Amino acid sequence: MGTIPLPPLNELAYLTGVIVLASTGLMSWPVALTIGTGHLLAHNRHIQLLRAFGEALEEA
Repeated sequence: MGTIPLPPLNELAYLTGVIVLASTGLMSWPVALTIGTGHLLAHNRHIQLLRAFGEALEEA
């Protein structure tokens, strides 16, 4: 079996906060899922940009 990498602590805290808001009824589940998904997609895009920038620096 492989290991599952966890996201950084600040991302876990953010997503936990969204889950808590949804579970207490302060936010609806569809909104929470949309916010959580958008956050993860934006973070993944940010990581891809940083990786591409690092590769460009290595080539220079």
